Amino acid sequence: MTADIEQRSAIAQSVLEQSKPAEPGDIAHKLMQDARARIIPPQTVRTHDALPYVVGGECFGAFPALVMALHDGRGQVVGLEAVYIAPDAGLIEPVQTMLIHESPGAHFRIDCPMGPSIGVALALDNAIAARHLLDLPVSLCAVTTASDLAAFDWPDIAQELAIFATDATATEAEHLADRARAAGLAAEVFYPPTPGASWHQEMLLSGAVPADDVAAREADEH
Repeated sequence: MTADIEQRSAIAQSVLEQSKPAEPGDIAHKLMQDARARIIPPQTVRTHDALPYVVGGECFGAFPALVMALHDGRGQVVGLEAVYIAPDAGLIEPVQTMLIHESPGAHFRIDCPMGPSIGVALALDNAIAARHLLDLPVSLCAVTTASDLAAFDWPDIAQELAIFATDATATEAEHLADRARAAGLAAEVFYPPTPGASWHQEMLLSGAVPADDVAAREADEH
């Protein structure tokens, strides 16, 4: 392990230790249940009260943020995605991704622990919306880019994949399905009924109650 990787790993661990799981009434819930998102964040989304905002090696202050750990297929943390919540700060890039090392297909595990049936989509809100609309009993993962969808490093426990695609990610989704089948997994690609819509948009259009049932159940238990 190089010094740079060790440093990034230490930073990621420190950020995770300083943050806490999302809970009712916090910034995660306020953000995701606004008029645009309207979803209940899972507890695997974490909140940080004052995460340093660093661009190009320079720190421009510290702001509240949502923090999500990115994993590889073995479950190792390989990076973080931070969404800064500072609407009045004028942040040019409010979404920041820090990789400890290059890890194509890294993903955020919405559910914990994972089961053998995995659902994956580009972005957390699309993953939650797709599972809600399709009523599939899958453990959810979300990737941050279309290329990471194609290269999705599925959890080692996976036996089947439900791939929640859109028109914009069709090529990457079908590539992932081919990879999964070649590796001996069952795989199916699902698309929103409305052409051009994302799964989150489809949920809002359908009038469904846009909540993550798993997260809601966990919140009730705590």
